[in-house]
Amino acid sequence: MAQTFGITLNQVLMMFIFLLIGYFAKKGKLLNDSAGGVISNLLVWVFLPAMCFNTFATQFNITSLFKNINFVIIGAFVMIFEIALGFLWAKLMTKDKFERGVYAYTVMFPNYTYFGYPLILALYGEEWLYYAMMFMLVGNIVCYVLGFYILDPTKTKLSFKSLLNPPIVATAVGIVFGIFGIKLPKVMSTAVQNAQNCMAPMSMILAGYVLSSLPLKKAFTNVRVYLTLFVRMVFIPFCTALALYLLGFDKTVIIISAGMMAMPAGLNSIVVPASKGLNSTLGACIALISNVAALIITPAAFMILAMI
Repeated sequence: MAQTFGITLNQVLMMFIFLLIGYFAKKGKLLNDSAGGVISNLLVWVFLPAMCFNTFATQFNITSLFKNINFVIIGAFVMIFEIALGFLWAKLMTKDKFERGVYAYTVMFPNYTYFGYPLILALYGEEWLYYAMMFMLVGNIVCYVLGFYILDPTKTKLSFKSLLNPPIVATAVGIVFGIFGIKLPKVMSTAVQNAQNCMAPMSMILAGYVLSSLPLKKAFTNVRVYLTLFVRMVFIPFCTALALYLLGFDKTVIIISAGMMAMPAGLNSIVVPASKGLNSTLGACIALISNVAALIITPAAFMILAMI
């Protein structure tokens, strides 16, 4: 138990160090005002697609799909629960339409892409990373459609064009490679692997970069943020673990499903509003506090789950 906590804490601390690097690099003007856009583009167009492609190209096949379809089904039910809870919670938190979107997004979507996937990869390897991606398959699609919609109050209807983005396309191509057993040349597969390895540190550098512009005092005095993060990082993982345990699922399913729910809040509540010229302060507050809380909550969650 203590070993599980220690391993997870070490991994979270390592990721938090990169967050601090991004924070102080921006404060010290090592990174200028345009650096965030460059890092974000590298993540969206190179590093994240590399991880999505590599995982499915090496792990996915028809046999594994049917063998692990339970992860997709469980993920879909958890996503439905999060959507219902997210909209209900947002209404309780505020009457402001834009802030409702931020609170709803926080409850619905943990930072599975830039925090959860790298953490699972570091702790359990590529096989469990594949399980995590299968679990989040439905959530990933919902995030790029519904998630982006609720964060942009200027949108009046959902757009499925948002599905045509690099991570989704890379996942689809990876699935094709996996099904037909297509292998990349050694030099290309090594390059893809190295690009995948860049995702975790670069994503946390971006998080620190974005958070560097946030007034720290204001960030830590919003009670509604703490309540929302309790729902996101404690209540939802607890409900997920309890439901799966009572339904008789095995330990791997419970650790992956509940563990992915114990991640800090997603960063899109900063990125999307900022890209639309909207105030991203609330999203930044949530991101900062949730990443600090993750130093304790996330390792504790994996330690408790390992005891089941």
